[in-house]
Amino acid sequence: MIDAMMLSSVYMEKNKSKTDVKMDSNLSEIVVALATTNPTWSFECIPHQFRDRIGTVYVYAEGQQIGYLNREYSNRAGGNATRVSKPNEYRRNGEFTVTSDNKKAIREAKKRFTVKSIKEIIGEKYREARDIVQQQRYRKGSRAGDCVGSLRDVMHKYTFEEYREQFVSFLTKQHNSSQLLSKLKEFDEITAEFNAIDAIEEKVKTDDHVLIHINGSKYIVKTIDNVQSYDDNTLPEEYRGKLGMLKLVEVNQCVSDVGCRTHDDTFLIVT
Repeated sequence: MIDAMMLSSVYMEKNKSKTDVKMDSNLSEIVVALATTNPTWSFECIPHQFRDRIGTVYVYAEGQQIGYLNREYSNRAGGNATRVSKPNEYRRNGEFTVTSDNKKAIREAKKRFTVKSIKEIIGEKYREARDIVQQQRYRKGSRAGDCVGSLRDVMHKYTFEEYREQFVSFLTKQHNSSQLLSKLKEFDEITAEFNAIDAIEEKVKTDDHVLIHINGSKYIVKTIDNVQSYDDNTLPEEYRGKLGMLKLVEVNQCVSDVGCRTHDDTFLIVT
């Protein structure tokens, strides 16, 4: 039987040497069957936590992780078995297979391990983008609360909103005035950022936004339930300015009335 570790498409995690590394024999049989019938696939090996052999293999195609194989004990299978699953399905009942039958594991892998369409990719990017905006809004709100905590004792002595000028004057008379004024300035800046992100999130809840994912030389644009592909010449003018601004900021940063750069190649733009 061919040793899977001898195949050129099989490699160790983090480019470690695979010299003298052994793979579970059942897993090796499955990997060899998949590798020889799918020459464009590659297989990343992860050593077993407690045993000196490969017990987990991540499978890739076209730059995507399309699935993984894992040797484990299964009460249902009555002993050691192989889990066949697509990414992120490990904890979803019914969306993976655990079997001690290697032929069945091979069949399931061939059926389940598929490259995602651009529609599936953009759908995931969109959900991640919305989550990032929500996370950033929470973090900015939390930081704003921390700043208020630093100022709370003196704020109780003087009205913050109605007599802002007098309050600032009061802060300058404190023994740690520089620190307090700095915190007040930071609070103002973060509150402005929070309000900007809050406004963006409100638009995300409506149809007043688009998601742009850059895929090579193409711009994949999602508006509501419509997905269109553009290039540099056909990208609508209404998106160009805001996209250009977001390209200048760091990932996860939001810009007031513009949007948020959620990934290196993905941008949420408010309209």
